[in-house]
Amino acid sequence: MLRTAKFLILTVVSILSFIIQPSTSIAENYLPAFSGMRMEYVNNGHTGEHVNISVSKERYGWYLFEGFPGLMGKKVWIRPSQDGKLYMWNDKTKEANVYVNFNAEVGTTNSHSGIMCSAGTVIKNFYPELTISSGTFFDVTEIHFFTGPQRCYDSGVENIFFAKDVGIIKWQDTTIGGPRYFELIQ
Repeated sequence: MLRTAKFLILTVVSILSFIIQPSTSIAENYLPAFSGMRMEYVNNGHTGEHVNISVSKERYGWYLFEGFPGLMGKKVWIRPSQDGKLYMWNDKTKEANVYVNFNAEVGTTNSHSGIMCSAGTVIKNFYPELTISSGTFFDVTEIHFFTGPQRCYDSGVENIFFAKDVGIIKWQDTTIGGPRYFELIQ
């Protein structure tokens, strides 16, 4: 009898701990972050330039990214949320803006400014599988940045590819000197 009661208590505790454990948000799946995280990318064009993205701090679910695509060396606070959105802190307006919504369908736009000439983002494509020089990645979301009514020839980041459980695997910058393509190497 005592053995059965212990078994039942352990079973109930196991089930409850599984049910009430904090779940990873969809956004965290596409941009896993922790203080000290560092990823390295290479420009696969003619320069071979190496770029690092790192997280230097974490505070209340916000992560301070350095080297984030399109920000020209500036630091930015980003927060993944339980509703599948990545929020970016806007220092000018002192508010959080939706950067990308991973629950959105292809073609869904989001007005987002603050990155060079960007007027917004659009979910451009979902790839069940995408291969780059460092390997094959699964469940990849491509977002595209679009400009406002005036054309910007040095607009910065144009596309970013987020792979589930990995983060940013590649992106493209548009510059006055032509496009630059970066891919994850580490």
